[in-house]
Amino acid sequence: MAGSIAAVVVTRNRKVLLGECMVALVTQTHKVDGIYVIDQASSDGTGEMLKEAGLLSDPKIKYHFSSVNTGGAGGFHLGMQTAYRDGFEWIWIMDDDSIPHPDACEKMLPYMGREEVVAIANQKLGPDGFPDRRHIRMLPRRSGDMVTEYSALDFSSFVGLLVSHKAIHTIGLPKAELFYQEDDSEYCLRLRSVGVIAFAEKSCVTHKYASAAGIAKTFRGRTYNRMSADRYCLRYFYWRNRLWLRRISSSITSRTFLECLREFCHEVALVVLVDRDHTLLRLSILVRAFRNGMTARFDNVFPFTVQTRLLKRIQRIGVNYPLYRWIQLTFRR
Repeated sequence: MAGSIAAVVVTRNRKVLLGECMVALVTQTHKVDGIYVIDQASSDGTGEMLKEAGLLSDPKIKYHFSSVNTGGAGGFHLGMQTAYRDGFEWIWIMDDDSIPHPDACEKMLPYMGREEVVAIANQKLGPDGFPDRRHIRMLPRRSGDMVTEYSALDFSSFVGLLVSHKAIHTIGLPKAELFYQEDDSEYCLRLRSVGVIAFAEKSCVTHKYASAAGIAKTFRGRTYNRMSADRYCLRYFYWRNRLWLRRISSSITSRTFLECLREFCHEVALVVLVDRDHTLLRLSILVRAFRNGMTARFDNVFPFTVQTRLLKRIQRIGVNYPLYRWIQLTFRR
């Protein structure tokens, strides 16, 4: 299927955003040849919405409903695996809150014919229309590097990343066991080992980030954007995966790993000094993340178990976890 492009969209309980994303994909000026929707156990009627909109009658659109949420990483693993097996030459991956501009696909075409390019990243725009640089990281130019007409990236998030069939054949798929966060960092490391991630700066995707807003907390005259305790439970994935990746990667120096440890210690300080609510529970999340990151133990149930118990406890009595409960959650295997 020479030159064929399939889009893979991972969704969970955001049918309105998914609807916008699907409309944007089917109205591209350069048509995509297939769309795979991976529904991670949605309970908001996502499938019914797609059916009522007439999208499921389109043979190019494949809808897969999973009864178990395997996270963003699991969704991208499954979607890319399916599109790869179906023979598409390029696979365009994104979350349901990614809205490609009408010519986003067309603007990536000039980079697809370059032998050294194994992936192409879009320009990520925030809801305000300005570039969101948190989603890309430029590759510093060094003497002796190949001169190209485009910028190369060290990292791109999965908010619109076009990956070649040949790259998947060589490096495989995203690691499903990472579940959520840093799966894109790990995959970009592998992509960079076999070729170039080209930055298609004029190909734009608006990222309508839909998570709840943070909580502003002040400490010594400085304001920090922090998470509520129930959302902080999912911070486990970020720190576990980040620590694991920096420990095992041969392309990351010991200095980089030490910087990561410093960031982790800074996070512990913020929990103690700034958050000041459910402190022991937050520390238990960080302790478990550190231990599992160091030992490559991909326990993806723990944070949801803690989150469920926390919400029930808040509803019942609305107080912090006692010390004995923190000890149980931290050291229980």
